[in-house]
Amino acid sequence: MGWLGLAPLVLFAVPASRSPWAPAEWRLDLDIGREEGTWMPDDWAPSGARLSFSVDVLIESDYAEDRDGELKFMGLNAMRLAVLEDPVFVSAEGEQVVGLPEEGAWKLRLPKQKGTSGKLRFWFDAEQDPDLPPGVAAARNDVTLPAERLYFMAKCWREPDLEAGSRRMRPIELAAQEAQRRLDEKLSHETGDRRLDGTNPLDTIAGSMNIAKLVKERDDRAYELREAEKKLPRNAASLRLGPWPGTTDDLAIARGTVAVKRQTLLGEEFHIVGKWKAIPVKEEAPVVEQQ
Repeated sequence: MGWLGLAPLVLFAVPASRSPWAPAEWRLDLDIGREEGTWMPDDWAPSGARLSFSVDVLIESDYAEDRDGELKFMGLNAMRLAVLEDPVFVSAEGEQVVGLPEEGAWKLRLPKQKGTSGKLRFWFDAEQDPDLPPGVAAARNDVTLPAERLYFMAKCWREPDLEAGSRRMRPIELAAQEAQRRLDEKLSHETGDRRLDGTNPLDTIAGSMNIAKLVKERDDRAYELREAEKKLPRNAASLRLGPWPGTTDDLAIARGTVAVKRQTLLGEEFHIVGKWKAIPVKEEAPVVEQQ
């Protein structure tokens, strides 16, 4: 018995039931810099340096104020994304702040086929830094973040789809690894095909034909893996699951791309300026007192 004849106080962490439309907080880790295949000018970030910072955002279920402003990118009725605080990074000049207006917008398109990825898109703006040249929101070495709208794209999976997709991806990954292993084994100096030594011309031809088959097998399996990656998750265990408005299942978001929009003679183009990943900011379960 406790004091005054009362039973000892026991504290329990009780998971709260969550509305599927409740807002969710996520942390976005941005890694700005030159990416392979980008259409940014050759003089933009050529050194390979990176500009990295994190942004905490609140994903809401209300319509964004500018909900139809990016029809081609997101479609109708985009939802509100709120930037919770201007991010900070460190450069040679010391601590730098990236100015981000509070409101952005997001849109999630869920998959029609079980185990495949959905599409997540959102945007927010980066503001001009008054101490930097016109059109620049932040800079580190030769990397500059444009002071304009930033567009984010990524694949995503609800938790059941992540599990199902991972099971479908595993044999495809194993087949690609095995095809590469068989080719490496035949080309190895220690365990390789001795017919390739060139001592017997006929044996060398036969050995070369066998290697060509193994190369084709490796390339075919690699192509299948690349195609599967368009919808199925790789390294699913490394993806963090978190709540997202509009779905009762937790969501996992793959590493995505950050881009800016450019108008060309052929229409609008998105020029990649970096990559990003999303980490859910988990809420702790409320503590309930019980005697």
